[in-house]
Amino acid sequence: MGAVRAFYWEIKLELVSAFRYRFGVLTDIVVFTILLSFFLMSDTGSSYVKTYQYDNYKEIILFGYIAWIYSISAISTISQVISNELRHGTFYKKMHSKYPLQFLLFGRLIASLVLETAVIFVLVILSRFVWNVHISLDILIILAVTINTLGMYGIGLFVAGLSVFFKRTGSILFLIQLGLLFVTDTIPTKVSISSIIPLTTCNIIIKKRLAGQNLGLDFLILCITTIILLILGVLIFSIFLKLAKKKGNLLFY
Repeated sequence: MGAVRAFYWEIKLELVSAFRYRFGVLTDIVVFTILLSFFLMSDTGSSYVKTYQYDNYKEIILFGYIAWIYSISAISTISQVISNELRHGTFYKKMHSKYPLQFLLFGRLIASLVLETAVIFVLVILSRFVWNVHISLDILIILAVTINTLGMYGIGLFVAGLSVFFKRTGSILFLIQLGLLFVTDTIPTKVSISSIIPLTTCNIIIKKRLAGQNLGLDFLILCITTIILLILGVLIFSIFLKLAKKKGNLLFY
């Protein structure tokens, strides 16, 4: 019961902070809207019509964009939370909790995903009325995006480990977020990191599902890569945390 309460308070803390500083949420809406507008107005994704025999290519772009938003949130949230707590000197206290640190940080991620869902809702409404993009809810697509987000959280734990040890990782985060957009086939590109990154497989599932094609082993691959990344993320984060303790990095920022 205590673990549930601690998890709940982490979620509440993140949501209260977000509502107190609403400018960040509004900024997300503006930035994501501008970027999505560029992709939709420039006919990015028109090649999908030929590749997947699916005329509504803008729906593919929008779904991929949504998966990307959740992915970058899963990667960046924990690192940003740790950086803020290190800056304010509260991270050291959180480390002494009787509950696993990764478990508490996952509560922050849940809160962040709730906020991103609100942002995505605005994007979907704008897409419907401004660009006439219709999207259909599909349980398998929702499941794929959910599994993908968990896998990207594994990568987020790795980046968070870097934040604990090296402190400032803002530039790395930006490069990862931008890179994911172009190397996971979220938008059409000749550069794709196959199935190494969950987002790549998630995008493949989205396209095939919308086009009515056979998914084959795609879901299995997505689940395997997600599990591997989660395990690696937890291990690497723990290693960096121990190294930071030994070096004394947690006492200053």
